Amino acid sequence: MENRVKRAFPAIAARKTARERKVGGTRSTEASITAEQAIGEFDRIVELAASGSNEEAERILQDKSAPDLRVIAKELGVSFPKSKPSVKALRDAIFGKVRESVSLTRHNKRT
Repeated sequence: MENRVKRAFPAIAARKTARERKVGGTRSTEASITAEQAIGEFDRIVELAASGSNEEAERILQDKSAPDLRVIAKELGVSFPKSKPSVKALRDAIFGKVRESVSLTRHNKRT
């Protein structure tokens, strides 16, 4: 059926395939950072959060792509119930690890 429509309306079919190629080409499925860089980014985010600029730390996570967030989460040992978690779930889990790291570095002496 789809082939018949393409033959009947070749101009529209050509525009649709060109649009699909353009949209498909903009997404990147590979991470642009390595495992070592992911740990470095996490440490930088933790330092920002520890110094009190949580908004800046969250903004850095907002600017990261989904594959980069997956690499960071994998290096931190975050586990998810789904095999492909959403970007929001990745950000929330990573920022949870950031908060955990900040709270562990602030110790209270109990005597």
